[in-house]
Amino acid sequence: MLSTSLFSQSVFFTTGKNYTDYDFTTSEKNQDSEFASGSGNFYEVGYTRSINRNNTFRYSISINLNEYNSYGGDLATSYAWETDYIGLKNNLDFDLINISDKFKISLNGGFTIQTLINGQQRINGLSYDLMEYEDFKGVFTNVGFGGSLFYGVSSNMGVAAGYDFSKSFSMTKTDSGQFLNFTNNQIYFKLIISKK
Repeated sequence: MLSTSLFSQSVFFTTGKNYTDYDFTTSEKNQDSEFASGSGNFYEVGYTRSINRNNTFRYSISINLNEYNSYGGDLATSYAWETDYIGLKNNLDFDLINISDKFKISLNGGFTIQTLINGQQRINGLSYDLMEYEDFKGVFTNVGFGGSLFYGVSSNMGVAAGYDFSKSFSMTKTDSGQFLNFTNNQIYFKLIISKK
């Protein structure tokens, strides 16, 4: 994720799409590969602070809401999972290329600590509350990286578009011995309001 190098600090608002694959692993390390990628929205608000004098290296912290959805099944049974996770994200940004004062290409990497706040599982039209299933509850760590393109609209405002890839790992031990992980591709648009 990106903020302009013209400013030492900024706030940002981000929205976009998640494309998520679920990965269930049992205690015997068996994996179910019959899940299809699902799409969902995500929203984020955060604060960025420059780390170095040139403002080409930055740290940001943000609160985000992610919809991680997926589908699965066979000819007889269909499954759908629709989940909402809230998280706290820590990220580092680095300007790779400064095309001009207004155009910048940036790389980023970071991690998010998140937990389920709402979720539904649908099996052949029947709906079940995922808040009752330990595989989806608890704490997840999301580790990711990506890149973005920034454009400065004015002296104190800019926009960015980017892509992030991330992997979520369950940090909570379950009695079933089954672990749920996510692989997520995220495409986003960001509004950045900066202060000198």
